[in-house]
Amino acid sequence: MALPIIAMTAHALESDRKKCLAADMNDHLAKPIEPGLLFATLSRWITPHKSPLIAPLTTPAPADGGDLGYPASLPGIDLATALERVSGKRELLLSLLHEFQKTSLREMSQLRAALDAGELKEARELAHSIKGMAAMLSMSALAAVAGELEKQITLGNEESFSKGRDELERVLNSVLAGLAQLPPALSTKTCSSSEHTIQA
Repeated sequence: MALPIIAMTAHALESDRKKCLAADMNDHLAKPIEPGLLFATLSRWITPHKSPLIAPLTTPAPADGGDLGYPASLPGIDLATALERVSGKRELLLSLLHEFQKTSLREMSQLRAALDAGELKEARELAHSIKGMAAMLSMSALAAVAGELEKQITLGNEESFSKGRDELERVLNSVLAGLAQLPPALSTKTCSSSEHTIQA
């Protein structure tokens, strides 16, 4: 059997899937990757070797990891879905959310500076990065706003840049205010809540 080719891409439209298949790829997975769908797709194209050393391909069971003091809910985040995407590993999700706090603040500041300087390529890449991180962590509203700003930058609609940037900052600040309620990551200390707000 020929080596199967599976596209893993941020392009999620049905037309994007058809393009991948037309390019002789075997299948298509859109980001953010859902573990169950990933394993189901792989199982369609991988024939397990008949060896006792290789376990059957199955979706890993969620690993709860114990109660780490998560709030019941956080604004702008679907915690249940985010937990599913890391196979139920609460410690891992906590670490990823703390990393998002730091990374998104830095990238939002860089995005603002890039737009002010007319560096549209850099600004588009930063908006795309924030969109990808937000989507992976089930921050759907934030991902949508970042995606819209990325689209407007790509189209060169300069009159939309300021409004899109301000909306992105507003939604991001709401998410960050919620993340400030998280317990410390096991290997790091959290910053004070005042450090989790972008100054307009």
